[in-house]
Amino acid sequence: METGLNTINLNDSVKTALNIAQSIAREYANEVYTPSHLLKALLHREVGLRDFILSLGKDISYLEEWADIRIEECVKSTFLTTITPAPAVYAVMEEADYIRIKLGLFDINPICVLAGLIKPGVGFSSDQLKIPLYINIV
Repeated sequence: METGLNTINLNDSVKTALNIAQSIAREYANEVYTPSHLLKALLHREVGLRDFILSLGKDISYLEEWADIRIEECVKSTFLTTITPAPAVYAVMEEADYIRIKLGLFDINPICVLAGLIKPGVGFSSDQLKIPLYINIV
């Protein structure tokens, strides 16, 4: 599935997460996939990030519900052709690429995307991030 993003430096798990985010947007009848869709996708078992998040003491069910609430707030459409990334997803991926470089990695992995997602003002506002997602990764 075409995710609307350049996938050159993405590992397979991130590509899977982007496809899942797009599928979630389709399921919810959203024209674009947002950081909320991406967060829910990163929490999917196929991506392989769940054990890492659990090791940080975070409640996966709470995070999934938190993402679901924000997805429900997204604009719905009755006419869906191509679901594309929202501008904030591009910002998240740009931040993830910066983190990849900072960590000396070849590919962007799910932890890079999560770190980009939870940087205040990139994927979510500071107010949205106050309780559920604060994780000090880098």
